[in-house]
Amino acid sequence: RVYKTESNSGAPALPKNIGLHFSKGEYIAFLDHDDEWLPNKLREQLEIIQYGKDNIGMVSCFLNLKNWHTNKIESVHNKFPKKNKLQNLYQRNFFVTSSGMVVKRSVFEDVGLFDSRFKVSDDWDMWLRIMRAGYDFEICPLYLVNYFIHQSNLSSTSNIDSQFEEFKLLQEKYNIDGKNIKDGWFLGYYYFKKGEYRKAFKYNIKNI
Repeated sequence: RVYKTESNSGAPALPKNIGLHFSKGEYIAFLDHDDEWLPNKLREQLEIIQYGKDNIGMVSCFLNLKNWHTNKIESVHNKFPKKNKLQNLYQRNFFVTSSGMVVKRSVFEDVGLFDSRFKVSDDWDMWLRIMRAGYDFEICPLYLVNYFIHQSNLSSTSNIDSQFEEFKLLQEKYNIDGKNIKDGWFLGYYYFKKGEYRKAFKYNIKNI
């Protein structure tokens, strides 16, 4: 079924929430308009989430990072923390895209819908809420999603200021302090994307 909003919300949170509202399945999967699922994605992930540990709330997978214009794989994403998972998630959204996720419907019933205050980081905020609620995640070690890289990506360099503002909103929302998150990492990333390499070096050194 297709549901259409009357106007463009300007961000992914509202459409996701509408989809969640009308959904009826036991599991929820997302596909952003500029990403691509590969064959057997859902089957492979459902095998893990259905038969894994009881506290598994979501399953991700490996990603191909493809150039939108050339359709060539530029790199891959297959690195996920095995320890200190929540600590690492405070520092960065290592899941990259919600298109790689399958989540139990009961998890959303527990933690609520996506926070529409976030225009770029609604998924990062959601994964934090899920893990803070005590759920764990698993990774399907297969390349099941093509994530296309282009300048219109919400996570692209052109949106770095919005990303930084929402990073600060995450800090405020969860009362994050130096024990939970290393400000130096994101500040170093921010200034590197802005081309201010001296400041980037300064904060990355602090982080190390």
